[in-house]
Amino acid sequence: MDTGAYIALADADDRHHAAAAALVRELGAGLARVTTWGVVSEAYTWMRYHLSGPHAQRWLQVLQASASNGTTQIIYPDADLDAACQRQLQRLSDQKLSYVDGLSLAVLQTTPNIDAVFGFDGHMALGGVAVIPAIP
Repeated sequence: MDTGAYIALADADDRHHAAAAALVRELGAGLARVTTWGVVSEAYTWMRYHLSGPHAQRWLQVLQASASNGTTQIIYPDADLDAACQRQLQRLSDQKLSYVDGLSLAVLQTTPNIDAVFGFDGHMALGGVAVIPAIP
């Protein structure tokens, strides 16, 4: 899961909210989710600064519960993953990628069985997997 998916789900005013909510309903609760510490950091920070009230803290609690019950895997970078991230950023230096994008692309490269990214950042397609939902 990419940052944009979490933001779209949390913010009813987001232009992708309806598509994100529909995809979650379609996929159901049993789908295993993978994200990174960087995505968690970006999403929490965005929610903290842009949504009123305790949205960010509630989202973090739900995410941690999901991680605790095994529904969501949060990948924390180690030295090898950080090096893979830097290689992705260097390889794709012609793209406007954030460090978190590079980390996500490195995870796609090094983690088996990830066949799609739930998000709205077209850069994730550079990881060789589908980006869903498809937005016209």
